Amino acid sequence: MSEASKQLSDKATNLRLEGKNEEALLAAKGAVNLDQESANAWWELGLCSEALNKIDAAIEAFEKTIQLSDEFARGWGYYGKALRAAGRKEEAIRACERALELDETEQIALIQLMAIYDGDNENRSKFIEYLAAYDENYGLTLSNYINVLGNHYLREGNNHLALSCYKRVFDEPDFPYGRHNAGLAYYQLAQLLNALDIWAINLKENPDYEASADEYGKKLLMLRERAKAIVEGHRVILPPSEWFENYLSPFSLLEFESDAELDNVEPRIIQAFRKKMLQEIDLEDGKISWMNDLVVDKSRAIGISDELNNPELFRFHAIIFKYKPLLDFLSKGDITFFLSEPVDDLLEVLEQFNSNTEFAEWLTPYFAKQFDNVFKKSISKPEIYYALLGGRLLVTDEHLDDCFASSRQDIDKLLVPLREEAKSAEHTKPSYEKIKSLIDRADLAKKLKALPVQFIDLQNEAPKIIRSIAIDTVNVYNDSEESKRLLELSKTFTFYNSSIQKKLEEDTKDLERIISNEKQDESNLTFGELVSSIKKDGIRHGDTFIPVDKVETVRWGTTIVNENYKTTLKVSMVVTGAGKAVNLGWNAASETDQPKVLFDKHVNALMSYLFPSLLERIKKGLDSGETINIGPWDNQCKLTKYGVQFKTKGWFSDKTHNVSWSKLKVNLSQGMLQVFSIDNYSDKIELPFKDTDNAFALYILATSDER
Repeated sequence: MSEASKQLSDKATNLRLEGKNEEALLAAKGAVNLDQESANAWWELGLCSEALNKIDAAIEAFEKTIQLSDEFARGWGYYGKALRAAGRKEEAIRACERALELDETEQIALIQLMAIYDGDNENRSKFIEYLAAYDENYGLTLSNYINVLGNHYLREGNNHLALSCYKRVFDEPDFPYGRHNAGLAYYQLAQLLNALDIWAINLKENPDYEASADEYGKKLLMLRERAKAIVEGHRVILPPSEWFENYLSPFSLLEFESDAELDNVEPRIIQAFRKKMLQEIDLEDGKISWMNDLVVDKSRAIGISDELNNPELFRFHAIIFKYKPLLDFLSKGDITFFLSEPVDDLLEVLEQFNSNTEFAEWLTPYFAKQFDNVFKKSISKPEIYYALLGGRLLVTDEHLDDCFASSRQDIDKLLVPLREEAKSAEHTKPSYEKIKSLIDRADLAKKLKALPVQFIDLQNEAPKIIRSIAIDTVNVYNDSEESKRLLELSKTFTFYNSSIQKKLEEDTKDLERIISNEKQDESNLTFGELVSSIKKDGIRHGDTFIPVDKVETVRWGTTIVNENYKTTLKVSMVVTGAGKAVNLGWNAASETDQPKVLFDKHVNALMSYLFPSLLERIKKGLDSGETINIGPWDNQCKLTKYGVQFKTKGWFSDKTHNVSWSKLKVNLSQGMLQVFSIDNYSDKIELPFKDTDNAFALYILATSDER
């Protein structure tokens, strides 16, 4: 770029930034005239033309820019923007996609693609993709777009991501959708209380919003049924000896009436109440008669009552004292707070908690400690357990874990029976009925799904345990039908559209394909009166039967023999296990000859039924530290969990090679399995494939990503 052209280009930039677009355009044209090969000059001309809405000129300038600088992502983005403004949609899409290929965060390209696909139902997935990308990199600001992204997460079952979107539009005027949809997300998370509370707030601000009114009415009936199931006498969880240990209200301590007006309490009244309390403590050896003879240490009583001298603490204690269900929970562990409908007094507490950071931080330790204490005692009491997990946790986000500090170990113990079943599945065939009984007896699936995100590891572990049992059922015990039933059982633990549920759905489809194809994979051969078959339970040859879980070695192959001007294919298969051997072999005239076709079907059956179980047992043996030999003693590969050892002949002595799995290379060539290291192709051994037991297992292990 010439110096004169650069000076005019810089001048055009400054003028454009000052809003002097006409003058900027003249300077940009001058820069281009001085240097037709300057991408910067053309770029500035494009920006100036666009600023003046000269779209055709902008397109021409941006097109020239990207011709001169093909990897300029922003140039492609603005080119796409100009093409879209000219109504050239398909070209605009291609330009913007090219911009994102060069820079996946290119802002202008993302904006244009969002606008192009907005309302395009056939390409909704692309619209969501660009929304999510823009939100991740720049943060969406349009309420409608944020809500749409939240709705996508909601449909996908990513309720926490959905909530994070909806909360960003709570304060938007005349936009009730965010709070309403947040209620749906809370409900999908089994947080009935949070759903009801957010709908109640929505209806208070938007009384005519029918969607929230409808959901609120339906779900309120559920809360009433829950409350009805827990009688008043069973709502106080803590024993009297633990009352007031966590929180003692100064207003209760000073005998204020429950309906006392607390807005303008004069200091002299507080002092009078305080004097009466201290006299009571002195006369009654620390007992306070109006609190059922609660024994209070005098110094504690003085400290608590003196908090009312602090205007801020006075206000905080007053908020608690005015709403009895919250006061009783913090004081006695009464769970009525979690069974109460969202009336105005409760909504006022929630408003104070959500809008007043100081109040939220003050209340958090009291609430978290009491909830932790109460919840731990509720794990064996289902009705109370589910009531407490309905939401309405008045703690700051960073302290949510404190609500479950002492209960995690008890929740973890609920999974112990399943973990033990997974261990026993390695040597004993799992029983669907037994596992289902374990789950039903403990109401395990429902209990885990009701837990908050703090228990996501345990929520994910349960379906994974059952999935592993299902995998053992099909791989070790070759029972695909039972495996499918177990997979269906594991889905009861997963959330709608969660990643684990999708994985289980894929597993189920795979099993259905296996089950539907099992009959096709079976192979039956007849040799006179002798029947040979390979089925899911094992291999049978006349009276010899080797169960699938007892197969120890397999080998098979074809030899081409030329004799008397005639070519013959000699096929063979050997399977051993359980102290028995099945040895098959016959001749075929060609690859398409019926005997060869039947042999191939037998090999296919072996691969479908016998080999997977054998390979899995070989892997487990290696992982447990076993050494597995493949090949004859004088030309052998020794397999361990770390790699393979083999020897090659040298001039004076044999040379030993230890090759890690990551560097092992195998190749099948002319019936030989070649084994060598990628670091040294010349030193290798060759094993006759058809004569070497488990040669194919070595081939699979060496070419698999699992090792």
